Amino acid sequence: MAAPLPVPKPEPGLGPGPGPGPGSGPGSGPGAAPGSGPGPVPGSVPAPVPVPVPLPVPSALPLEPPRVPELLVRGSKFIRWEEEVELLDICSIRDTRTGRFARAPKGAAIPLELFPFETFRRFLSKLCLRPELDKILLEIGAAGKPYVSREQLRDFVNSRQRDPRLNEVLFPPLGPEGAQALIERYEPNRTFRERGQLSLEGFCRYLGGDENGIVPPETLGLHQDMTQPLSSYFINSSHNTYLTAGQLTGLSSAEMYRQVLLSGCRCVELDCWQGRPPEEEPLVTHGFTMTTEIPFKEVIEAIAESAFKTSPFPVILSFENHVDS
Repeated sequence: MAAPLPVPKPEPGLGPGPGPGPGSGPGSGPGAAPGSGPGPVPGSVPAPVPVPVPLPVPSALPLEPPRVPELLVRGSKFIRWEEEVELLDICSIRDTRTGRFARAPKGAAIPLELFPFETFRRFLSKLCLRPELDKILLEIGAAGKPYVSREQLRDFVNSRQRDPRLNEVLFPPLGPEGAQALIERYEPNRTFRERGQLSLEGFCRYLGGDENGIVPPETLGLHQDMTQPLSSYFINSSHNTYLTAGQLTGLSSAEMYRQVLLSGCRCVELDCWQGRPPEEEPLVTHGFTMTTEIPFKEVIEAIAESAFKTSPFPVILSFENHVDS
């Protein structure tokens, strides 16, 4: 059961019985307020005054202050956070290999000629740390130095990257020349390239290169085998090719054959109907409708002009023949 509400203490002049001031009686006398009813009965307990309930105030969503990742603050031998600041500022990141800080752009945007893909890739490699690659380099033998030698890279490829099930005659292990070729291809620092060394950035590029792709590089240049039967392929086809609009009242045009063939279509449709005498030259139209007619000869000439402009593959002519002579 809920506890009873506390009874407020009556103020002077408002309690039961006659009071000392005007309006203290039971509703009568010169001090009574106009329209007021009879006052409380002497000796009775006044009704409790309702306590106002405060409206709920929406609280602000607590947000965590911006902070620098612990990995960046702790740093590595390649990149380190230098200053104690509250916001992540790119100018506070220093490359420990060169001793230079990153520079922020002066304008709101960077011109494309000043920020090519190579620069973006280097920026991304410095911004997104790869501590697991640091661990791999240390395991290979880069203890105390930010690179691996040519021989260390060669041992890593042969012992950890190469499939031991491969035939050593058909797929020989990586030799010193092959390791140097990888360094020449992926190492961005010219000094390291000349010394036969691969830095962390070059190692990241090598792991993301063609040699470590999911799809074997020798299969990327293969195209579809076009020597199979015709039923083995999906063919880009066109229905009612001659129509420029609806098939009930639309206009017919030989230009439509040129457009679809130049866009890669390999199968077009010709609805052929007998022409009017005396020549009875065949016509292409949608029969028993109000579509316009075009001469069969114009359609064939348009196909001959455009059939093999963009594709060497055969063109299929689907005839709907209604010519009986």
